[in-house]
Amino acid sequence: MAERERLIREVPELVTGMVPGADAAAAELLDTVLAELAGHPDFRVGAAEVACPDGRMVAIDRAEPMATAGRLVQEDLCLMQRPEGAEEHLLAAAVLCFPANWTLAEKLGRPMLRIHAPVAQYGDGVAKRVQRLLDGVQPRRVPDVHPAGSAGPGAPASGWCRARRSRSPGGARPAVRRDLAGGGRSPAAMDLSK
Repeated sequence: MAERERLIREVPELVTGMVPGADAAAAELLDTVLAELAGHPDFRVGAAEVACPDGRMVAIDRAEPMATAGRLVQEDLCLMQRPEGAEEHLLAAAVLCFPANWTLAEKLGRPMLRIHAPVAQYGDGVAKRVQRLLDGVQPRRVPDVHPAGSAGPGAPASGWCRARRSRSPGGARPAVRRDLAGGGRSPAAMDLSK
């Protein structure tokens, strides 16, 4: 968390970003993170700040929802949003401190197929299945999914992601992808290889 905090504080332009029109969805993401942490016994969520288990006090900065959320959880958070009339979701906002061989500047604002263009296995078939998954995410329901080739249900959380979508003002339908890290397990999964 110390390195995340340093990156967000010293080089926010490299590790946080948001496209125009994603403000409401980013605010909703922060509210979701705060609500999740409020139910966790090791966090103390107040009106203006959060006391974290490692002793840090994180100010709730609603003007910077992605940076604030990134200071609260160890996971990188990517907000996918499908603009009205678009065929696929795009990366609308993120706090991305530890990507694997890519940068936020390379991918922010791009649709899923362009984001995954360097991935040989991510062709039209996989793209359609991923888009169908994102389209099917329901408000206030959190499906657990795992990528094709992962160990499957019950595997360690490091190979899993959770997605959440809700409606926001203006008709855009955001989806939040949260890469999980660490010891949790997923109770149910959707195999993306089908």
